[in-house]
Amino acid sequence: MLIPPAHVAAPLLAGGVTLSVPIPLAIALFVVGLLGYALINAIEIAVIASNRLRVRAAAEEGHRAALALERLRATQERYFAVVVVVQNVCVFLASTAGAIVSISSRMASLSRSR
Repeated sequence: MLIPPAHVAAPLLAGGVTLSVPIPLAIALFVVGLLGYALINAIEIAVIASNRLRVRAAAEEGHRAALALERLRATQERYFAVVVVVQNVCVFLASTAGAIVSISSRMASLSRSR
C-alpha cells in the first residue's frame, strides 16, 4: 500500500482545516448532478431534433410550447451557452460528489484494516 509523504498530501483548506461532507449529502449531490446532466442533454437533443416546419405551423396556430421553442431558436447562441454552462456545473457536481464518496469509502476501509 502506497501512502504519500505528509508534504505531498496537503490539507484541502488553509490552516490544516479539512472539509467534511456527510456521505448521504454527497450521494444526493452526485444523483442530482447526474440527473441534471441527463435532463439538460435530453432537452438539448429535443430542441435540435424538433421539426422546424411543424414548430412554425404550431406557433402560427398559437401553441404556447411552439411559440416558446421559436423564441428559443431565435436566440440560439444564448441557449447553447446556457446549455454548456449547466452541463459543466452538473458534471462538476457529480464528479466532485463522486470523488468525495470514493475517498470517504477508501478512508473508511483503510481505517478498518488497521
